[in-house]
Amino acid sequence: MINARNVIEEINNNVIDEMKNPNIHLIGEIYLPLDEYEKLKENFSKLSHKYFNMNAADYKESLVYLLVKNAQRYYDGNFWDHLSFKTNHKQRQEIKDIFIKVCEKYDFPIFEEESKAGFSIITPFICHAGIPNEQLESFFSAFDNYYESGEIFSWWEMVKSKQILHRSTMRYFNFLGDDLFPFLLQWESVTDYYDETNSTREIHSLLEKNFEGDNILIPERYIEKYSEWQSKSTIEVSGKKRVGKQRFVKPVISIDSEGNGLLLILPEQEIPKSYDPNYANDKLVWLIYIGDVPKRIETNIYQNVLQNRYLTDEYLLTLRQPDIDSFQDIEEIKVQVYYNDIDHHINTWNLDFMPNGYSIFDLAGKKMIGNKINRSDFMLFASEEYDQIECKNYEPSSIPFWQDYGLFRISLQRNEKMTLTNSRLNTNFEIEKTEGYNLPELANGQKFFNNDSIYLELPNIVFAEKTDTPQILYVSNEELGTMEHPISKNTEKILLADILEKDVYGKYELRIKGLRRTIFRTSFYYIPAIELENNVKFWPEPGKGYQSNHYQFLLPLNADIALDGFQKEFEDTIYEDQKRIRFESIEQKNSIGGMILLKSEELDKETKIPFKMSARPILWAIETFDESNKIISYQDTPIFYTDEEIKSLREPYLFLSAGDIGVPKMTIGLQAIDNKGHHFYKTKLFINSEKTTSYPLIDLFNSVPGKTTQYSLAISLFTPTGEKIRDVDYPILKARPAVKHSQIEMEFFDQASIQFSWQEYSPPTERGLFMTNLTNSWKDSQYFPVYEDYTDLILPKKVIEPGVYAACIDVPQQKRLFDIQNYYEPKSWSGQNILIMPPEDIKEKSLWAFNYYLLSYLLLEKDEFFEYKNLPGELIIDDPTKVINLCKSFLTIKSFENLEKEEQSGKETRYETIVREYRNVARNISMPKEELLKTILNADFSESQYLELFSFFELIFLTDQEVKIMNWTMVYHDLERTMPDFAFQIAMGTNSHLESVEKWIGTYSLRELLGDSNGSNPTQIMQDQIENQIKTKKWASHPDYWGSYDEVKQFSIQYSKDLRFKKYQNKSLEEYLEYYEKEYKSSLKKIFGKSYLRIRSDLNSKIANNKVIEKVTNNLNDCVSVEIKPYFNYLKNNYAEAFNRIRNMASVFDSSEADLAVYTIYLIMFVGTLYRQGIWNYQTSLILRNIDRIRRYFPELYQHTLVIFDLYIRDGGE
Repeated sequence: MINARNVIEEINNNVIDEMKNPNIHLIGEIYLPLDEYEKLKENFSKLSHKYFNMNAADYKESLVYLLVKNAQRYYDGNFWDHLSFKTNHKQRQEIKDIFIKVCEKYDFPIFEEESKAGFSIITPFICHAGIPNEQLESFFSAFDNYYESGEIFSWWEMVKSKQILHRSTMRYFNFLGDDLFPFLLQWESVTDYYDETNSTREIHSLLEKNFEGDNILIPERYIEKYSEWQSKSTIEVSGKKRVGKQRFVKPVISIDSEGNGLLLILPEQEIPKSYDPNYANDKLVWLIYIGDVPKRIETNIYQNVLQNRYLTDEYLLTLRQPDIDSFQDIEEIKVQVYYNDIDHHINTWNLDFMPNGYSIFDLAGKKMIGNKINRSDFMLFASEEYDQIECKNYEPSSIPFWQDYGLFRISLQRNEKMTLTNSRLNTNFEIEKTEGYNLPELANGQKFFNNDSIYLELPNIVFAEKTDTPQILYVSNEELGTMEHPISKNTEKILLADILEKDVYGKYELRIKGLRRTIFRTSFYYIPAIELENNVKFWPEPGKGYQSNHYQFLLPLNADIALDGFQKEFEDTIYEDQKRIRFESIEQKNSIGGMILLKSEELDKETKIPFKMSARPILWAIETFDESNKIISYQDTPIFYTDEEIKSLREPYLFLSAGDIGVPKMTIGLQAIDNKGHHFYKTKLFINSEKTTSYPLIDLFNSVPGKTTQYSLAISLFTPTGEKIRDVDYPILKARPAVKHSQIEMEFFDQASIQFSWQEYSPPTERGLFMTNLTNSWKDSQYFPVYEDYTDLILPKKVIEPGVYAACIDVPQQKRLFDIQNYYEPKSWSGQNILIMPPEDIKEKSLWAFNYYLLSYLLLEKDEFFEYKNLPGELIIDDPTKVINLCKSFLTIKSFENLEKEEQSGKETRYETIVREYRNVARNISMPKEELLKTILNADFSESQYLELFSFFELIFLTDQEVKIMNWTMVYHDLERTMPDFAFQIAMGTNSHLESVEKWIGTYSLRELLGDSNGSNPTQIMQDQIENQIKTKKWASHPDYWGSYDEVKQFSIQYSKDLRFKKYQNKSLEEYLEYYEKEYKSSLKKIFGKSYLRIRSDLNSKIANNKVIEKVTNNLNDCVSVEIKPYFNYLKNNYAEAFNRIRNMASVFDSSEADLAVYTIYLIMFVGTLYRQGIWNYQTSLILRNIDRIRRYFPELYQHTLVIFDLYIRDGGE
């Protein structure tokens, strides 16, 4: 006993010493070595069993310390149960009093208000714990996912608005007060210092070194837990390999008022080597959801050899105004990123966008969070519904593709507010300039190729407002050491050129310290003059683009430079202190990575500085509103449009993207010239080096003279002194008339050549022969230019592969220099000539041969398909490439349905025949269904194409088990919108995304279906019952949902009676049915707004005298006879009530075709649902095929039965 008291006495003295430390603000910050803590806990427990009150009084500091540590470790559990000693209710009240005494004695906060809002005894301990262990991971995640370097204020506003941190974490941050920003600055450094090889102590020591003189606010406990979190957070990247967590850079929303407009920036990302990236094949897949419009982007991984890192390029998505019902639809942009495919999810970000129809940006274009602004000047981007904005305005700023929004510049003084009034919603919002840290930033200075942290001329430190207290600037450089520079009160700008030596280059660390804490930290590189020389091949050749991949630099002798992927051609010394280096590459790139090496004789070392540069000084693009949210695709050659296409463009813009143009700002002349050389439009634009400018083209296109169908747009580049660069114009757009021509004739000119000839009926223009090989629909079309006065073309036979071709004469198509991923566009033969290049011999079955014979049968009406069937071998589709080629072949065939009627004439029967042949191939594919699904979902198909292909491969009806093994995250949003019935299967099978089921069916209708009369949350009801396998036999059990022949008969009898009265005789059947339901069936239950009677009535109209439907219903009848009828006894015994209801859909004696069709469809869909839920173990191939028929030909009945039977069976219906 005495020994225990001695141990506690010694440790208690240590705790007292720590409590007296002025740098300790919370009891949880007190650090005891683990062995001391364990001794204290053990010995206090020993004594407290008998002498609790005495020990609590004698060692009150230790008691309070143990209770706070308990809150740190066991926040989520029962607080008192985790203590090593037991306490009763009375003792807990005494503990509360002891805690208050200790806090008052050592000047600690008692958290009185928090105690009232939470648990009166426990809450103060939790507050003193800092961030409890269980909540640290949510803080780590929020910081790693959303923090941008230096953007502390934005991060803090974001976590407050999104409420993504736990309450006690937020209490801790609020308690920090003025120390919050220094805390986050220090935590940013912790995440930078983190490495698997660095220990907690080493990271803490780095903090102490780099924040010298500051109170270190980061407990070692946080660092230790961060290391644990990093090591246990893994993702699967290939096969079963799991790798550690990687911090990926958050996407950013930005605005460029002079160029790109509103942007979503997908930053450059580093891919860890632990992923084993194969940079030839691996990629990041991005899914972006804006309003109801999803977008998929792929960024390829490449190896930067100079840095020995695997990277992806930065991508800029120009955002376009979506079609929305309310501002809630654009409240945020959701971004998900995957490694290669949908099974390897890396991260998800929910980015604040325009929750109330407006967004706030700083003057650099960065998005600001919330309505409390820490800058005096900012930009407001707002809907035109905010028509009462008082502010200092820009000249009206045209933000491309946001025609219903305006951009305003606002100036507010400290604590000043402005009110936004939405005239339509009659709602007000306040924006306030608040007090806060006067955070500076680096500004001005000449950047090297627009790299944020590399300067050729020293930048300035610029404060948002004048400083109101003295501060100290610390500047550190390896050669100069650390220098102190006082910052006086009322300082707005610090000129680093006045502080630093002009010729001392290298890395500089900056730190600004206020009265007692660091408020700003950053670093940058200062480098000597390195110039990209502007030689003859620096600019593009007019009409031909860039002809050289040569880059020539002028730099000092004590520096060196390398370009990733480029070979050094030569290096010459040209002056005493300068040299010239020239690089070349055969690869066409949009941006180039490089490395600068600075040699320091003073330190005898090299500094390596990685950088990025634009590959070209000028590129252009023409984009329109209709092209959805996409990456602008730039090029260096003319863009071709027909005059008809130009007239159909909606909100066209010209985008000019500059790299290093050799001067800070350049004048550009834009002119339109007709085919006779006359200018009919001229204007001047300005572009800054390393920036983008945009220009609306609608006025230019409207100025085209009435009968002019051929003209060009060109740009001219001028030096600052007004001289025209290279004295040439660069054509950027060529408008040409649509080419009208006769049938193209093809004949063999000689054994090695083929001649094509035709007649033309349109004005002469630049054009060529397009040849699309429909047989190889997965390959690109070929284009062969034609001389102006010629209407024939002779080509070598070897350049035309055998196959069936769609051919036409047309103007050149738009060439994309740096193309981006788009959806597959099926080959089309609409309005084109069909030509055949016969093969010399076809030796075996293949997809090419299959396509060749079927296309010949359809388009050239050659009855030779039997020859294909006589070929040896089998058509085997057994790998992803063959599957995708089959998909593209089928989608190309399906384009027949989009032809004009006269083009289809006489071929309809042949088309149906070959579609059946393609479907037979799809049914016999030798690939597991799971792999087939992944192959299709990971390909670049559009939403409508997914729908077509799911039907093609009979994947529309999947079992719960098949649904569960797939990761649907990447496509669920698309499916929910375009295939809600399929999304319903996924949601029910996985017990997830159930809110989309509620959205599809409707909350009230879904409650009724579930038999809920209490107004409960239907999504929660379904989730709980499915998860816990609760069967109530209430879901979809009401007879109204099923309908019956008797119900139809009642309606018919009433209809016959009412027809005797004149007021009903002029009503159509549809009008009478509406009256009948109101008058006689007012409480009738419906799904999707329709009763069974209404669906059956629509079906009756559809069946009448319809030969196609008759054929389909015959197939359905055959399916029931062959696949279901043998198992009627099984259905009677296990699902007696459901089976009787289905049998009552029709009468043996006088049922109509519609009633019999309903009976058949109900049977097939009910058995199909049993199969889907893993209950039906009999033959199903014919059943699934006919379910697809029901979906295509009877969509209302399909959706009706899909929902009813799924809910009924899932809830234990019999």
